[in-house]
Amino acid sequence: MLCPRDRNALTTVVRDTPHGNIELDVCDRCHGVWFDRRELAEALRLDNLDAFAPDSPLLDGDRVSLPCPRNPHVRMRARHLVVGNDPRIPQLELDQCAECGGVWLDGGELPTTIAALKDAHVRPFLENHETAKMGSAALWLFMFFTGLPVEQWNPRVRRPVVMPLLVIACVLGFLWQLSGGETSLTASVLAFGLVPWRLFAGDWTSLVTYIFLHAGIAHLAGNMYFLWVFGDNVEDRLGRARFFFLFLGAGITAGLTHAVLSPDKSMPVVGASGAISGVMAAYAILFPRTRLLSLIVFFRVRWRASIYLFGWLALQVFGAFFTKQHIAWWAHIGGFAAGAAFAAKYRPQAPSAPSSIAQR
Repeated sequence: MLCPRDRNALTTVVRDTPHGNIELDVCDRCHGVWFDRRELAEALRLDNLDAFAPDSPLLDGDRVSLPCPRNPHVRMRARHLVVGNDPRIPQLELDQCAECGGVWLDGGELPTTIAALKDAHVRPFLENHETAKMGSAALWLFMFFTGLPVEQWNPRVRRPVVMPLLVIACVLGFLWQLSGGETSLTASVLAFGLVPWRLFAGDWTSLVTYIFLHAGIAHLAGNMYFLWVFGDNVEDRLGRARFFFLFLGAGITAGLTHAVLSPDKSMPVVGASGAISGVMAAYAILFPRTRLLSLIVFFRVRWRASIYLFGWLALQVFGAFFTKQHIAWWAHIGGFAAGAAFAAKYRPQAPSAPSSIAQR
C-alpha cells in the first residue's frame, strides 16, 4: 500500500493489543498510520470496537480528502469528533474510507486522538455496548415486574429539554383532569378528547388537546416511560425544534388516522401514545443497532431497537384488524408512520465514497 500523502510505500509493523496482535501500516517519511476497520479502536484498547465505524455517532463530516491506501480508486472523507466540550483538548480530525472502514491518521494525529478520547463527554461512547448495563439487579426486577424494555446502551451528547417539558405538560394535564375528582376526569375526556364525528364537524382543536390528556394513572405512566426512554436520544439527534415538531406532527397524524379508520366514530380518544409512537419510529430509524433488553418470563432477550419497535408496530396492525379492545390501534399506526417518514432523512449515514478519483 502507498501513503495517501506522499505515495511512499507503507511499512508494516506489529502491535500487541488486548484483542491480539494487529498489523499497522506506517509511512516512514510523514509518519502517518493506516488502520484497517476496527484496528484504531483495538490499538487504543477501547471496549467499543465500533467507536470509529463509518456510521459511528462520534464522527461527522463528508468532505473529500485523500485516496484510500487500501482502495486507491476511492477518495476518503475528512471527519471530526462531534462530542467533547473541553477547549483545552485539540479537535480530533481524521480521514476515513467509507468503503473499507479504514482510518488514516497523519503524523502527530495519534496523540491528539488519544487526548480527545479522554474527554468526559466522549467516554460513554467508548463503552462496550454488548455488555453495558447488564448486571443491575434493580434493572432485572424492573423488567420482571413491569414487562417493559430498557435501553442497554445509547449515550447522548446533550441534555434533553423538550422531552422533559412534554412529560411535565402531560403530567400537569392529568393533574388538571383530576382536580375535580372522578367526574372531572370523565368530563375532561368527553370535552377535550378526540371524537371522530366531532372532529369532522369542525372540532379541530381536539387534535392537539387529546395528546395531553390521559384516561388513568397507568395510562399516563406507561406513555411517559416510553417517551422518557426513547425521547432523549431522538431529541439529541434531531435537535429541539425538530423533535417538538416530530412529536406534535405524529400526534396530529395519529388522531387523523384514528378518526378516518376507526369503526367507532363516537368513542373519545385521549393520550400521547400516538405522538410517542412517532418518537419510537424515529428511534428505530435513527438508532437501529441500539439494543433493548426485555424479559420473557425469566429469559432475558436482547433486541435490536429496529426489530423490537417494528415488531411492536406489527402487533398494532394485528390489533387493529383482529381484536375488539378499546385501544386506538390506528392512532399508534398513524403516529408511527409519521415518525418514520420524518426521521428517514436524518438517519445516520456513512460518508459517501465516490467510485473513482478521476470523477473529482
